[in-house]
Amino acid sequence: MSFGNWQLIMNAVLLIIVWFTVRRFIGLGTIVNMIFVGYTADFLCWLFLDQMGILVNTPVRILFLLLGTLFASMGCACYMLADVGISPYDSVAFIITKYTGEKISFRLARVLSDVTVMLVGIAFCVMAHNRIWEIVGLGTVVNACCNGPLIQFFRGRLEAMFGHDF
Repeated sequence: MSFGNWQLIMNAVLLIIVWFTVRRFIGLGTIVNMIFVGYTADFLCWLFLDQMGILVNTPVRILFLLLGTLFASMGCACYMLADVGISPYDSVAFIITKYTGEKISFRLARVLSDVTVMLVGIAFCVMAHNRIWEIVGLGTVVNACCNGPLIQFFRGRLEAMFGHDF
């Protein structure tokens, strides 16, 4: 099954939880994110890898990873600030923060949810008798550990610039 299909299915399941916990985060951005992020990633991989055959060396891949992580985190902060809906997956950290009485910060909640998803993926990989590094790589680990802190960093800067309070 493609990444886009999995991403849509998992976000649809999470949307039910979001509906009952932090409904205010549901909006047009929720639906756009649910449908287009995974399928856009599928399309770009198909275009650049399958059709154009673009392969890059390790230093360029690391550069792309670092830039992609920064831009994705900044993008999350921007669309959260726009207040037009948040993807169900991005809402999980807010749910954790809400139900712990804000004892767990967004930053830590996001790391916890990302690492949990990574561990679930590893468990499924092991159960399928596949090699773990087929699905978990440096990018997976970097994103699991850095998205929360980076999104929070950019949210703080954007809130300071635009005066929006989350």
